[in-house]
Amino acid sequence: MNAIRIALATALLCTSSISIAASDYPGQADTSHHMTVNYHYAKLKNVSDIDLSATSFTYGYQMQNKGGKFSFTPEFSFGYGVKGIEQPGVDIVVDEIAQAGIRLAYHPFSNFYVFIKPTVTKVRLSSDENSIDALGMKESYSETSGAIGVGFNFAEHYSLGLSSEKVGYFNVVTGSFRYRF
Repeated sequence: MNAIRIALATALLCTSSISIAASDYPGQADTSHHMTVNYHYAKLKNVSDIDLSATSFTYGYQMQNKGGKFSFTPEFSFGYGVKGIEQPGVDIVVDEIAQAGIRLAYHPFSNFYVFIKPTVTKVRLSSDENSIDALGMKESYSETSGAIGVGFNFAEHYSLGLSSEKVGYFNVVTGSFRYRF
């Protein structure tokens, strides 16, 4: 929990500092707010038939210098499980997921970008009495990880993204729909 608090405080401080600095130099930085809907597909590492899915909502504030190819976006996400594991002897569902990250993107073209995103993620699982213990997992954990992904801007204010990361016990693939304003 302390790691999440530190990450959130750092991201807020960085966002505030850069936003204030950008306002001192009008016309030199493009900034935008982002609202994103994400679908996460999580596969348990080293086990072929155990997977979970969740959906989350993300708010981000992007800063990019005018004419520049790089952007910086602190992001905060919160979501819930959509599909759990329901097999004989195993019943696990994602109760909630919270994530703070900083997306660093390279924009080689106006409609395409690649990014890395260091993150701190908090996951809370719920299960029957023995499922989590049988799989050697914890009900709640925080994890520092990093995502790598690509995005495509298909309209002035809309984009689609795909990313991959390892969070705790899971390999996670995320599809995103983003609105910029």
